[in-house]
Parts: sequence; C-alpha cells; structure tokens
Amino acid sequence: MAYYFNAHSLAVVSDHIVLVMYAGMRLHTRGNVFSIFKNMNSQIMKDYMFNHINTRCVLSIAWSKITRLVLTLVVFVTFSCSQPKKHEFQSKNESTPLELPDGSMVTLREGARLTYSDDFGDSNREVMIDGEGYFEVKHDPHHRFIAHCNEVAVAVLGTAFNIQRSPETGEVAVTVIEGKVNVSDAKRNFGDLLSHRQVIIDPAHHKARFTERLDLNKTLAWYYEGLATGNRGMGTAISALELRYGARIILENQELDDCLLNLEPDFNRSLDDILQVFVMTVNARLIKKGSAYIIRGGHCG
Repeated sequence: MAYYFNAHSLAVVSDHIVLVMYAGMRLHTRGNVFSIFKNMNSQIMKDYMFNHINTRCVLSIAWSKITRLVLTLVVFVTFSCSQPKKHEFQSKNESTPLELPDGSMVTLREGARLTYSDDFGDSNREVMIDGEGYFEVKHDPHHRFIAHCNEVAVAVLGTAFNIQRSPETGEVAVTVIEGKVNVSDAKRNFGDLLSHRQVIIDPAHHKARFTERLDLNKTLAWYYEGLATGNRGMGTAISALELRYGARIILENQELDDCLLNLEPDFNRSLDDILQVFVMTVNARLIKKGSAYIIRGGHCG
C-alpha cells in the first residue's frame, strides 16, 4: 500500500501518535496501534486528494502538533519507566505465612491474596489484600503501614491486627489484637481502633458498626489453627493451642521447641485429646496441674 504525505498529513500523523501514547498511558498497554494507523493512512489519502489547503498555514499547525508529539513521547516514556512492579502472593490450600521486605509478618488465610509494589519499604509501606489476613507490623515511626481492602484503609505504625473482606457483602472487618490502628474508607475516617476492638465497615454506604462483645479466640481461630496444623515446630504449635483454647501449656523439654510435627488436629475435640496426640508423637508425658498442662520428657525423632 502506498503512503502519501503532505503538510496536513504530517499534522494528522502527529495527532494519531499522540492518541496512541495517551491510550498506552491510560490502558498500560500498546493498544490497537494497527487499527489507529490504518485509520490515519485513510485520512492522509483524503488529504492528498483534496490538497487545496494553505500549505504555509498547515505547516505551522503541523510543527505545533509535532512539538506536542515530542512532549507527549517524553511523558509517555517517563510514565512507562516509572511504574513500579507488583508482587502478588496467594494462599491456596492452607494458611500461608509471609515476611514482607520491611520485616512485617502476614499470615494469609486460605484463598486470600496480597499485593504490594516493588518500592515497598523504601517510599511506602502499602499493601492490598483480598480475603483475610493476620498482620504483625514492624514498628517504624517514620513510615505508616497501610493495608487496603475493598476501599477500606487500615493505617498503623506498628501493631497486630486482622482484616477480613466478606465475599458475600463486601464488608470489611478490622480486629485489633495489639496497639492501635486508624480506619477509613474513600469518604470517611472512622477514627482510631484500640486493642481487642473490632469494627465492620460497609464501604458501599460509608457506614461502620463496632462489635460490642468481641470473641477474639473465635475471630482468630483460623490463624491459631493454621499455626498448629501441618509441618510446624512443636513450640509454635503449642503457642497456637494456648491462644486458641485460652490455656497454659508448659513444654519442659526445650529441645522439643523446634521439633517438627506434621499433624492435622481436629479442633472440634477437646484440648486434652489434642495434646494426647502431641505427646504420643514425641514419646512424652502429659500432666495436668490445676488449669495448666505440662509436657514432660520426650525426644524428637
């Protein structure tokens, strides 16, 4: 196919390229460039057939458009190069612990997804979460940690909290375990939330309701059970059971702390039954003294 150019056609070319650049910045893709340039060539052919325009005037317009094209190209290249890369993690079949670049810890519930940019920890500490996650945020007085979930933002300096989005209603529940967080959505700031408190945000209507009687063990049951399930150290599993059942468990033989236990305890059963399985695995004895449990003796392997 032959391409014909005159002064007005040059202006048309610059206009179409500007459109391509703009589309690329809006869509973060190259767009349908072929279609745009096909239309551009059609316009140029028409200009050639009706070439009765004042050439000097068109040249002036063309040079103006070319200047705009160059400036647009510079902005486009700068914009494309400045976009930080995204890191995405998804928990599939079980609770998944994750350490962030700033040292904060996140445990994602099954099916949850976490995203953060490549510059996380340098110029920002912001993450996006879809689903449910338990956060233990490393304290940094100079950079707030912000977790975004369905238009709800939870901002902290250093604390532990749980955030959950309901897939049915889109509501977001924020539960503070330690410290203090600030909760807001796109239009309202709902204020600070203190330790052992919970707020449920409806981002669609910008409303919040605070839970009067919070059962922290029930809210975090998934997290504690995840710590005690699978290939975990015995010390970690016991700490999780203490939190889950609100009991005191003493592991006398410290050598068992890092002993890996690949267990799938049934949390519908009593703590006594679960601990009996634990002690049988490491050949230890279970002693109950008052409200406390003592694991005595045993060996790893």
